[in-house]
Amino acid sequence: MSLPISLMQEGIKQLRSRFAALRDRWVLLLLWPALGGAAIFGLWQLEASHASQELATLQRDALQSADRLARSYAMQVGGSLEKIDILTSYVKNDWERPGDRVSLELLRRQGVFSAERFDMLSIIGGDGRVQTSVLSIPVDKDFSIRPYFKHHQQNSDNALLVSVAAPEAPTEQQNVYVTRRLNRPDGGFDGVIVAVMQRDLFEPLSANPALNEHGFKALVGNDSAVRFATVDSQPASRAQLDAMRRDECRVGKAPVRLDAACFVDGQPRYVAAMALAHHPFQAVIGLSEQVVLAPHRAHARANRDLVTVCSMLIIFFSVFAWLLTIRIAMKRKSESHIRMAYRLATENGKDGFFLWKRVRNRFGKVVDFRIVDCNEFGARMYHMTRDTLIGKTITDIYGMTRYRDIVIASGIQMDYDGAGESEYAVLPESKMDAEWLHLTYARTYEGIAVTLRDISEKISNHNEITRRATHDALTDLPNRYWLTKSLPAMMKRAAHNDEKLAVMFIDLDKFKRVNDLLGHAAGDVVLREVADRLQSLMRPGDRVVRLGGDEFIILLDRITDEESIAMVAERIVSAFKTPFIISDTEARVGTSIGIAQFPRDGDDTEVLLHRADAAMYMAKSTKTGYSFFNAVKSIEPVACEEET
Repeated sequence: MSLPISLMQEGIKQLRSRFAALRDRWVLLLLWPALGGAAIFGLWQLEASHASQELATLQRDALQSADRLARSYAMQVGGSLEKIDILTSYVKNDWERPGDRVSLELLRRQGVFSAERFDMLSIIGGDGRVQTSVLSIPVDKDFSIRPYFKHHQQNSDNALLVSVAAPEAPTEQQNVYVTRRLNRPDGGFDGVIVAVMQRDLFEPLSANPALNEHGFKALVGNDSAVRFATVDSQPASRAQLDAMRRDECRVGKAPVRLDAACFVDGQPRYVAAMALAHHPFQAVIGLSEQVVLAPHRAHARANRDLVTVCSMLIIFFSVFAWLLTIRIAMKRKSESHIRMAYRLATENGKDGFFLWKRVRNRFGKVVDFRIVDCNEFGARMYHMTRDTLIGKTITDIYGMTRYRDIVIASGIQMDYDGAGESEYAVLPESKMDAEWLHLTYARTYEGIAVTLRDISEKISNHNEITRRATHDALTDLPNRYWLTKSLPAMMKRAAHNDEKLAVMFIDLDKFKRVNDLLGHAAGDVVLREVADRLQSLMRPGDRVVRLGGDEFIILLDRITDEESIAMVAERIVSAFKTPFIISDTEARVGTSIGIAQFPRDGDDTEVLLHRADAAMYMAKSTKTGYSFFNAVKSIEPVACEEET
């Protein structure tokens, strides 16, 4: 019995050890579900925001479309009414003119108008009977009871009247009656010209699907009476006409969305109204919200399906990462003793030591490195303690940044090489204070052993020595040694790129007088200010070099023509017309500039400098300020008397 009990106790001990490992990693165990939930919540929020923006855009576009269609419809109806106005005015003038009365049948035969344009065109006499018509109408039919007849009988104005259909003819409720009063010679009422227009004259010409499918069209007078209205290409019912008269269903100057209660078919619409230019009517257009928003609803369904799939993938990834975290936590416990022994062996060193462990994805590819051990000195290099640094990956330390990718790529390369060492400059993104590090690495069974040593002071001293060798101590400009090393490389690059460069040899005029009158200390101040002034006049990429004494060289890179070089030279000459102020004393120093060009004047450093020097002496002798090298006109450098 003792053996089974021992095995049971050992199993319980191992379970406790594993759960202890999980307890140490409880933050990561909660992190994956939290990140997954946040990602899913963000996806659905993004989808809702996108759908809301798309809906608002479609609604705004629908209102604008309704407004444009209403304007077009108003112009169309206005044009039709203008034609009717001209025709009825012509008929009225003929009727009221003394002599034979006009005959509409005769006018139609003469081609004055087409009967196919009208359901009826007639002249009704003052007794309400038909006097003449393009159609066969019983002569005993009484029109005096019609509202438009009574209107003209009671009103003496001669304006067109567009009126609603006769109430006793329900099938004609959408017919448009256009009438005009006729007068006797004494001004009395003599009848009415009646034109019953075909409906297609008042149908919008637009092919907008939202207008043709479940669209709403109407012609409304300023008296709020509806002259013409259709819903879904069908004449509007009496209930629809009544609904349009309600205050909440009327349309003002701005397009508006009318609720379903304003339409008998229960469909909301985006409605706009536009007044006719010369007639007391409004053209009203309504676009079906169902048709306008149909693409949005289909797109929204597709987006919701996509977000659902993405959410399921996030859940799967979160569960996978959670299980992987559990596995890693349990393995860490079993490896801790080996790492502790290795760390104790390196703890007393003065270099930063790290043991990196590979982190692989499901395909076995190394995607990160985890610091499974380090010494205290190495942890301080990251401004951490050993306990806080151990267990972090490169991604944990640097986040998803460019520098993180660089470090991981370097680790993969070190793992591939097996062993080696190198020195490298620390990038600004690094968390280390060092500027230069010496790296030693070796591949191990568990990962990569990395040793780092701060060599910033050593490199700094080396760079300072190099800088002192290549830069002038007084002005901190590159010196002659730098010029002899750098100019050949610049010429080689210019030749490779088929470019040009220029060497400007500058000698200061009247500088000896500054030293004689103000002293050499003042002369040094002037030289420093000369260096600053020259650098301020240069483009990025151009270099100013001090040869020694009062001689300077300017290297103009990537020049195009002599004019651009001359502009730089003139700018320098002009700038040095301004005196230098030394201890409240003006020190005036001029310049003589000689210019040699590569490759025209030479393809060798010494040749270019010699010819730029010769051109400078030409400029000094001719007092022109600057001169280009000319093999014919150049003179040998000779001592010129210092100007006073």
